[in-house]
Amino acid sequence: MATLRRPVPDVVASLRRGGLQFDDGVMTRVLGHYEQKLNQIERRLPNVLSVRYGDLENEMACAEVFEFCLPYRHDPAWWRAVSGVNVQINLPHLMRYMNAYAPQLTKLAKQARHRIIADMVKECGELDGVTFQVEPFRQFYVDAEPLFREHLVQTEQLPEDYTRKNIPLFEKLDDMGALQCLTARSNGRMFGYLVTVLEPSLDAPGRFLGVHTIFFASPLIRGLGMKLQRASLDVLRERGIHEVQMRAGHRGSGPRLGTFYRRLGAEEFGQLYRLELEAV
Repeated sequence: MATLRRPVPDVVASLRRGGLQFDDGVMTRVLGHYEQKLNQIERRLPNVLSVRYGDLENEMACAEVFEFCLPYRHDPAWWRAVSGVNVQINLPHLMRYMNAYAPQLTKLAKQARHRIIADMVKECGELDGVTFQVEPFRQFYVDAEPLFREHLVQTEQLPEDYTRKNIPLFEKLDDMGALQCLTARSNGRMFGYLVTVLEPSLDAPGRFLGVHTIFFASPLIRGLGMKLQRASLDVLRERGIHEVQMRAGHRGSGPRLGTFYRRLGAEEFGQLYRLELEAV
């Protein structure tokens, strides 16, 4: 990783010359915070190259940065051709652009943060000893937080969107015995889940349905999704459920779930349509 360092007062002055309007005291504190973060990166991470902004006037410093960040050798002729070129950006225009696309940029930043943190976790290769069990929803909800975040990022949603679900209804269904939360764990750590709503059938008295809802299997365990589905079907069968309905959604790997369900022996059962009445 390479960090480019410039004194905070110089950055404040440069932003002012670029046309931005701000409170100098507030901007200085914000930039000072980011400067401390750079210091933290240099202390904690290996193989970090730190370069002062003024050093970029020196060809050797530029060559070091170039070869550190890219898999190419420094070209002196290319450097001489571009070293005198001053490339600027219209900062007020950039700020207007960022304000216009703030929701999308915020969502992307949160997804990127989750992915960076997840990638920093060192995994231990092949995992075994996976167990499948039905758990109370309240326990499942607490332990599944890391998987919820990964699930939402993979389906292009915000990592914290799981907190906006109808949790009281899930709890009430579980208290009534109308919810099945099946989890896959190894050494206590959760790697997958499949939640099913249990309900009487409108087609015939005494017949019961299971409707699969949230389903996620960590890619760290090969074939976990199919094992989780089969384990769920076994438990539902033992509970006296006669029919299971499975939905192939439109986010993430949802469109491919139809093939997955057919491998379980499921058959296509019409199509599901959705209409937002508030938008009509």
